Formats: sequence, structure tokens, C-alpha cells
Amino acid sequence: MKKNLLRLFLYTAITLPAIGLRAQTEGSKIYLPESLRTDNTHNAARLAQPGHQGISSTTCGIDTILYPYLKELAFTAPNDSFFIDAMVGNVRTASQSYLTNGGTVNVYGVQFWGGAYSVSSLPKTLQVRVYLYNVDAMYKPISVVDSATVTVTNAYDFYTAIFPIPHVMSSNFAVGAKSIPNDTLTVITNNAGNAWTPDYGEGLAWRRFGSGVWNSTLSFFGQDLEYMIFPIVDYTINASFAASTDTACTNAAVTYNNTSSPILSNRMFNLRAFDKFWGFAAADSTFKWNYTSGGPWTYTDDGSYTYPAAGAYPAILAAEMQGYYTTCLDSMGVNTFVYAPYTMNFFQAICNGDTVHLGSQTLTTAGTYSELFQSMAGCDSSVTINLTIHPTYSVTANATICNGEIYIFGPQVLSSEGTYTQVFPTVSGCDSLVTLTLDIDTIYPSIVLNGGTLTGDPSATDWQWIDCNIPAAINGETNQTYAPTSDGFYAVISTINGCSDTSECISVSGVGLKNKTASLNSVSVFPNPTNGMITVSCNGLVPDRITVTNILGEIIRNVEPDGATTRINLQDQAASVYYVNILYKDASRVVKLVKQ
Repeated sequence: MKKNLLRLFLYTAITLPAIGLRAQTEGSKIYLPESLRTDNTHNAARLAQPGHQGISSTTCGIDTILYPYLKELAFTAPNDSFFIDAMVGNVRTASQSYLTNGGTVNVYGVQFWGGAYSVSSLPKTLQVRVYLYNVDAMYKPISVVDSATVTVTNAYDFYTAIFPIPHVMSSNFAVGAKSIPNDTLTVITNNAGNAWTPDYGEGLAWRRFGSGVWNSTLSFFGQDLEYMIFPIVDYTINASFAASTDTACTNAAVTYNNTSSPILSNRMFNLRAFDKFWGFAAADSTFKWNYTSGGPWTYTDDGSYTYPAAGAYPAILAAEMQGYYTTCLDSMGVNTFVYAPYTMNFFQAICNGDTVHLGSQTLTTAGTYSELFQSMAGCDSSVTINLTIHPTYSVTANATICNGEIYIFGPQVLSSEGTYTQVFPTVSGCDSLVTLTLDIDTIYPSIVLNGGTLTGDPSATDWQWIDCNIPAAINGETNQTYAPTSDGFYAVISTINGCSDTSECISVSGVGLKNKTASLNSVSVFPNPTNGMITVSCNGLVPDRITVTNILGEIIRNVEPDGATTRINLQDQAASVYYVNILYKDASRVVKLVKQ
């Protein structure tokens, strides 16, 4: 059906020339701007407009509500047509309201059909502001939610503006447009009848004048018009239901209670909901049911079905909503088990040592077993179980950690040598026992002072030299040897077989004077570790004094040697770490000692 622009509403003293409106059309569809178009496919992906989040399984893609335009195309009353409303000045505003009917919709922007008025064919541009309004009980705008600006020309087209962020509208709302400068904006309207209720669009268009007063188009123009101003939206649907039972007998009806959120089957979204205009038997935005795999869909709010044969049937409720550009579908299904007096076969798996009860039978071994039952639905059924037994295991394992480290063994945190057990589930979910033997690798790294140069343990793979006076690691000193540049106490962290520990701190004095420290190069303390009695051998040198301190720095032995070899008894001391300090003139040597 072809529609023409028959009349022009212009409340000024000028006369407009004939206007040929240009609409981007394909059949009866109008293209959205490329930035807003989506494919009309199941769960079409939303575009990356400002403020959008990623699409979910229940959120429809971006669409535009073209109902006032489509209604005019479909209406067949005498003299129906599109009109131009020319609004002179920057205070006149056109608005079109929309109903949510208990649902929720996200509004991203506004699209309208119109252009800038021009008395000539010369190019002209005009800044237009679009609005999102809250409305009162009469659908009249009462407050602005958001606005955006778009540039229009004197070519009549569909213009779109997007808000900085989308707005969730859970009650009726309106969208509008007005010129920003003191100029004339033209907006297209329809006059598709005035005998219908507001649910079909009548009484939803308003026009505001310089006084700020809104008037309905019916009271202002003498007939009800609808402005070609449309919201850009997406909307969420959710399908859910409850079955009267999940087990039933053959030839007994099962009912399904639809508990879904309200579906927006109103003039905003549903192209076929209004049979007075569209004439289709079933709405395309509706609930529909499928009770058997591959069976036909039934269009009802609640569901009911009688299953003729035994089996497990997926009952599926689909909430389907079709906009003009985007279709989306949300579905939810549950299994209904239908029983008849015949054998039903099941496969069951248990762990070794567990049992399965089948009627009067207690099953512990793999095999096939049968029992006659009366189901909860009252249906006699012969039940057969094919039983599988999953094995359990007992496993031993060994692990080694460094002294001071921990080992995570299930929920256990281990730090001591020993044997531990823990139950773990197998891939089949069966409990299995794991026995772990944990060893602790303790190292005793050596350190030697020779002529002012310190040498770390030769069996180590990594070294880090430490200044014991701070204490702190010496930056960049990671070789086996280190020559201090100043007097002090020094140690080395050595890594042996993957474990790291710190040597005793050695005193270095008279840096640059080799004779002060060379005499202590060959000092040794053994055995180390010890059970109590130790020998300090200075290789022919008689030290001035030998002291033994505990880890708190307290002196527990103070010995004045009378020879190059000195025996010290520590049997009365507790098992711990001690430090043997050998002093000779200006030099000293500290040896770390472990008493077991």
C-alpha cells in the first residue's frame, strides 16, 4: 500500500512548496543508520554503543520501535496519510509516548523522521535535540531523563541520536524532538484513525508550545496524530516454568505453570500482536511450548500435554520476541519422565565397597539386575539396572622439600619429616588413599676466609653474599668468591641441590692486610652437627680466645686455649644452632654449629 504526504501543518504566515520525502526503504522496512543496524537473527549481537554491556542469552539486540510508522502503512481508513508538522522556533517540541505494559526496556537513543525546513532546494542544516521523558498517567511528558543532539538537513530522512548512557525504563515513557536554534524543524506524523484505545497508539502524541504547556495532538489538530519519533531500545526476556510433576503415567495429562517475567507483547515490540492491523492468527512475540522432541509448537501462556508413550521428554517453554530488526529467544526446559508397565533400563556406577539398593536387592557387584516397582505416578514398571563398579586405589608417594619449606598434601600443610595419609577422589569420584613419605633436605653451607677473600661452598650452584652488619644482601655479589671492601661480618646464602641456607657470619678486618686473617684460614670445628663434644682445630695456631654463643648472642662458653686444639663440652646445652667464635689478634672466625 502506498502512502502519500497529503497535508502540511505549519502555523505561520508562509507557504511551503511541495516536498518530496526521501525514506530509505526496502519493501516496508526502513533502514537504521549503519551504527545501529543488526541482523534479524536469533539472539543477534548488540553493537558496541556507548554504555552497552556484552550480550547475554536473554537480552535482545538493539532495535527501534517503528510502530507509528508501520501502523500507518497497514491502516486502510479513508484519507489516511502521513503529515508534516512544522514547528517554528526553538520552544516547540513534538513527543510520542510508549507503553511498557509491565515490562522493562533499555532506551539508548531516539530516531525520528523529519528534516530542516527550507524554502529553497539549497542545502541547509539544523541542530536538533532529542529527549527521553518520564510521563504522567495521561502519557504526557513531565520530566527529562536525558537528551542528545543530532544534525539534520533539509532532506527528509530518519535521523538518530544516542544518549551518553542507556536508561532502564520500567514504566511508560516518551521521546521527543525540538530545534535548538530559532528555526523550523519538521517532523512527520500519521493520522491512522482516532477510534482506537491508547494501547493502539491513540492519545500518546503531545505538542509543547512556547508557554511550556503540552497539548495532545487530538485537542490541537482536531484529530489524533502520531509523531514519527521512535526510541532505540533493547529488552530482556526470561523463560521459566514449573511442572505439576516430573513423573507421570502414559495417557495422563501433565500441566506446566508459566512463571516467566512479563513478555512485552504490546505495540512497542510485537509486529503481529494487533490483529485489527496485522491479521495474523498467532503473535510473533509470545510464549510457545514444545512437549516432544521435534514436535509442533503450541502458542499458549501455560502448558498441558498428555504423553502417549513412556520415555523421558523435554518440555520446553520458549519466550520469543520479534522487533523490527532484531529477534531474540529465551527458552527453558525440564525433563518429564513418563512411565508405562514395561521394562525401563538404567545405567548405574558406584565405587568399590559401596552398595546400591534396588527394591529388596542390595547390589555390590557389577551386573544387570531387575525389580518390579510402582512409580510415584502409580505406574507399574520393571526397572533394570546395569551396574558398573569403579575401582578404588591405595597409592604410596615420596617427596622431598628443603628445610623451612612446606608441602601441601590435600588440606594438610606439612613442614616435618614423616609419613602422612590423605583420602583423594578419583576421576570417577571414588575415595582413594594416598600415603606420602616426606623427607626434609637440610644443608650446612661452608664459608672460608683466605687472605681477605671469602669463598662459598663449592658444592653449591648459586651464591648470594650477605653483609651481616646491616643485615642485607650485597647487590650484584653472586659469585662463589667475594672480597669485602671494608671490615665487618659477612655470610653467604648457598643453594645446594635446590635448597638454600645461610652460612655463619665471618669477621673480616684489616682489609688489605693479609697477615691479620691468614692465620685463621685453616680453622675447623668438628663434628658438625654434634651430639655435645666438639673439637676446635687451628692447625698449629693457638688462638687468644674461643667463645660459644647461642642464637640470642648470649655467651655460653668462654675458653682461653693453651694449644692449637681445644675440646669443648656442650652436652648440657639444648639442641639448637650455636656459633663458635675463634679470636686471634685482630682477626676472628665464626663457625655455625648445629647441636642435635
